[in-house]
Amino acid sequence: MKRILKSLIIAAATLIISSTAFAKDFDWSECWCNYGAGLKEGDIILNIGTSISYTHFESGFSSNSWNLPIVDFSVETPVKIGPCPFTFGGGFSWNNNGTKSGYDWGTIKTTNNVFDTYGVVKYHFMFPPKQLDLYAGTKLGVSFSGTRIVKSPKEGSNESSLKFGANFYINEFTGATWYFNKSFGVNAEVGFPILTRIGVTFKF
Repeated sequence: MKRILKSLIIAAATLIISSTAFAKDFDWSECWCNYGAGLKEGDIILNIGTSISYTHFESGFSSNSWNLPIVDFSVETPVKIGPCPFTFGGGFSWNNNGTKSGYDWGTIKTTNNVFDTYGVVKYHFMFPPKQLDLYAGTKLGVSFSGTRIVKSPKEGSNESSLKFGANFYINEFTGATWYFNKSFGVNAEVGFPILTRIGVTFKF
């Protein structure tokens, strides 16, 4: 995790420093109070992406377990509070994971379906080049999980049980979107507990 953060910080610093050659007239004193990439109040931003969290590493990668990448959708809109360029929105995500363990008497298979719904707020920064939008944000959400446990003895019928749960979480992150034109871009984020996220962005 530390190596990933270090690499991203170096990459971001390199991008900003190298871009100064193309921004001789850029007013650096205004970078904290303007949206990047031409975002403006009234825009609608749709994000579609996939991500991995620390649980992907906790669960491990083996032949008797799986943990699919998280798929998420979110919508947000820019709203300035005084001079401060925020975006506000919300979204939802889905993840499937589980394990299958074998014993002398049979097997146990556990399958988890996790649905998240959340609100998100981002603070944006304007840096050159013009296609780049940098931001830092926080997600506040609730995670709903359904866990099915199936016991399959070598002799006899299967036994199945279903459990439900819910918990609140906060996800802090930094990210960047590169817009290829006025309405389409690619996006990347790093944070915790969602470690990394990549996706596409549509602006309307």
